[in-house]
Amino acid sequence: MQDLRKGSTALLALHALAQEPMYGFQLVEALRERTGGVLTFAEGMLYPILHKLERDGLLASEWRPSAEGPPRKYYWTTPAGSDELERRRDDWQRFSSAVNAALDPRDADALVGARPGSGASHERARAASL
Repeated sequence: MQDLRKGSTALLALHALAQEPMYGFQLVEALRERTGGVLTFAEGMLYPILHKLERDGLLASEWRPSAEGPPRKYYWTTPAGSDELERRRDDWQRFSSAVNAALDPRDADALVGARPGSGASHERARAASL
């Protein structure tokens, strides 16, 4: 799950921040809640991604006063970030659809049969040679 999370963190952050500006810990909690606790992010893991997205012009930020302690840095998507979110969302949907199709048992014979030397035809040929 770790590798899958790593590849989707920027997409999830862009999506959440397109809906409303948030500070780091708030984003961590929002992602945990939105994924039913399946995906959890440490702030230390998330901040480098937020900083990179900001350097790339996909996020903007500002410090805002907090009633409960020191000021907090809020992030939100820029117009370029919104465009990038759409591109990454489309890429993710194509990718996840392809993975789901590959894992669907109804498609297993078609996928296995498409590889040379495998699948039902290979099994029939092997059985016939015995």
